[in-house]
Amino acid sequence: MKNAFLLILSTCLLFPFVATGQSFSLHSNSPFGIQFVKPDTTRAAQKIMFADYDHDGDLDLFLTGLDRLDAFEDLQWEEIHFFIEMQENIGDRSHPQFGPRKEITNNFPYPVGYFMPAVGDINGDHKTDLIISSAIDQIGNGTPLYLKNIGSSGANAFEVLRFDEMEIPSFVPQSMFIPELADLDGDGDLDVLMSGFDPAFHEENGPDVPVFRYARNVSNPSVEPDFEGWYSNPYGLVPHPNIETLIAGDIDNDGDEDLLGSLLNLESDSISRLYLHMNIPGPDSKPNFSTVLLSPFGMPTANGGTQLTSPALADLDGDGDLDLFVFINDGSTPVLAYYLNNICQPASQDDLTLIGHTLFTDQTGPGFTYQWLNCDSGENIAGETNVSFTPMVNGNYGVVITSDQGCTIESECISVIINGIADPVLSNSILVYPNPSYGWLTIQNDSGLTISDITITNLSGQIQRIIQLKNNNTADISFLGKGFYIMNINMNGVEVIKKLIVM
Repeated sequence: MKNAFLLILSTCLLFPFVATGQSFSLHSNSPFGIQFVKPDTTRAAQKIMFADYDHDGDLDLFLTGLDRLDAFEDLQWEEIHFFIEMQENIGDRSHPQFGPRKEITNNFPYPVGYFMPAVGDINGDHKTDLIISSAIDQIGNGTPLYLKNIGSSGANAFEVLRFDEMEIPSFVPQSMFIPELADLDGDGDLDVLMSGFDPAFHEENGPDVPVFRYARNVSNPSVEPDFEGWYSNPYGLVPHPNIETLIAGDIDNDGDEDLLGSLLNLESDSISRLYLHMNIPGPDSKPNFSTVLLSPFGMPTANGGTQLTSPALADLDGDGDLDLFVFINDGSTPVLAYYLNNICQPASQDDLTLIGHTLFTDQTGPGFTYQWLNCDSGENIAGETNVSFTPMVNGNYGVVITSDQGCTIESECISVIINGIADPVLSNSILVYPNPSYGWLTIQNDSGLTISDITITNLSGQIQRIIQLKNNNTADISFLGKGFYIMNINMNGVEVIKKLIVM
């Protein structure tokens, strides 16, 4: 089995929120500075994974694979060496750019055995942990490991916890399993799904037996995991006879985890496809993966000696859907192809409109939610969840819009320079009520300045009326229809801007 395993290793801004249907389109190969092979041609990755390792809001890249062999004959597990490195995302959540490859930590605890990791925050402490399969003992049993990230202040470190010490059985000799972390049961924590095979039982040199193993995490998402299992072929999964490895992600944006697989032992004259196991829950609301589609929605296929291996899913462009990476191997130099998921579409700054000192989105309608943000600090602006936003101080501002299809996009930022607008302290001295209003307004002025007039505009920037206050500081707005409006309160050349809702 060891030689077969080594052979496997060696081959290895707004937008129209209209669902155009599920489709993938080829974007490019190894984009955003991804180095799946080091510049010196060493350490070619056979698997990539994504996680926010440095907690800055974007996805960093992990690369893993076979490093070197200390011998070529009578090879022992101690003589097989693997690597895991990372490329930090030095761009942002919508515009990725990956820096050079580097070790994720000194003295990484590589096991004696085969090194197949999955990454994720297993215990809810906002650190990236790993599940590794498997450490091999002297008689060949394979034990998965939980590498708990206990680092702090940029000093990464891992505590090694064995599955057999958590009362999860080890795998028998001559078996092989590759892990994936996924919330398959939808309870908010990460479960462990293993793809691989058991050896042929009671048959000398017989075929391997494909199987999926599942360890369900029954703990609270914010505490240490409590795994129970292994369960074989859960939730309607049926193993492929050529041995299939699975990754998880919500490919169709319906709120649950789907599974995407590739084959390990494909014949050289076969058509290579990706296997999409759609999650279609049954009447009991449990996940069900019995529906399998072969490279659907524009996912790639390959012919002859070219094979598709080690897919990865990640929302690198920040638009709310999962894009696809896949290795394409033709026996020479592999290609890492990047396919865009077109459920959600990219955004542009042109769809933000600045009228006066108020920013507007052109994307309105049922099913959309809005969150305005300060691009200079990167923070959301509390309470600013309408289709328009009026800043009170100079700065760069944008908006995050989410559709009812799960598409979320962050617009480009627009600079707003405010001249003659009152500071927040002065603005707070002007009170407009009732708001929402039904026809009359009272403006309570505690600023010490005289209000000369009030200009009311709609959200398109059209002036509805310029009005003067009565002696009792009231204003008749019965001429306004229902909706949102902007009030520019002019006080001797200084403006206070208030939002107005008319019911």
